Amino acid sequence: MKISVPTGLIFLLGVTNSMPIASNNVTSLQIESMQRISDYHQSMQTPGVPENATEDGLSGPCKPITMIFAKGTGENGNVGDGSSPGPALIAQIRKTHGAENVAVQGVPYDALVEGYLLGGDSTGSERFLNLTNQASVNCPNTRLVIGGYSQGAQLAHNAAGKFSPEVTSRVDAAVVFGDPKKLEPLGDIPSNKVLSICHTGDIICNYIGGAGPHLTYSQDASQAASFVMAKLSTSTGTSSTGLAMTSSLVA
Repeated sequence: MKISVPTGLIFLLGVTNSMPIASNNVTSLQIESMQRISDYHQSMQTPGVPENATEDGLSGPCKPITMIFAKGTGENGNVGDGSSPGPALIAQIRKTHGAENVAVQGVPYDALVEGYLLGGDSTGSERFLNLTNQASVNCPNTRLVIGGYSQGAQLAHNAAGKFSPEVTSRVDAAVVFGDPKKLEPLGDIPSNKVLSICHTGDIICNYIGGAGPHLTYSQDASQAASFVMAKLSTSTGTSSTGLAMTSSLVA
C-alpha cells in the first residue's frame, strides 16, 4: 500500500536542491521509502527503550576503544534497535575485544524523515562532532571508531567534515550502513579506513530499488566488526589477544 507523503516533506524536497550538499537531491520515491522505513521502525518499538538501544560510554572511564555511533531514521535510543545494525555491530566488537575494553557512545537526536531530506539532522550532526571531540580530548590514547546507519551515516559525514586534522588522524576505522551520502568522502578520513555497506536494491544508498533492503543491515555486523578489528590491529601493534596496544588512559 502506498504511503502518502506529507505536504511539508514535498516542500522540503523542493528546497533541498538549493542546499550545498549534493546528496540532498532526493527523489519522491526515496521520500516515500524513507517514510516507510521510519514507520516500520516505529511500529516495531515496544513499550520502553530496549537496554541495548542506548549507549552512554563517555559518561564512564576511558577505555582502549571508543566508538561513536548514530542510529537511523525512526529508531529508538541513540544507537538504534530492532533491525538496526548498531546494537549488532556493538555486540560483535565487544565479543571480539572484550566489553571491558570498549566504550560506546550513541548520538541522541530526533531521527525524523525531515532530517534525512536536509542531509542529516543539524543538531545530531553537531552532537556527533562534539562527542567525537570529547572522546579525543578526554581520552587521548583511546582508539576512535565512528559509524552510523541511514540518517546516522549522514550525521557521520557532516561531523567528519568538521573534524580537525588531529581528530581525523585519531579515527582508526569508520563503518556506515545504508549511507545516503555513499558517493561522498567521509570528511578527510582516508578511504581505506572506511567501510560503506550498501545493499543491492536499497533505494536510500543505491538510489534505485525499494525500502526493504534498507532494513537488513544487522546481518552485516560480523563483516563490519571484522573490518574494525583489522584496522585496529594494523594501525599499531597488537597484543596476543588481538587487542590493539595502547598506553594508559585518562579517566
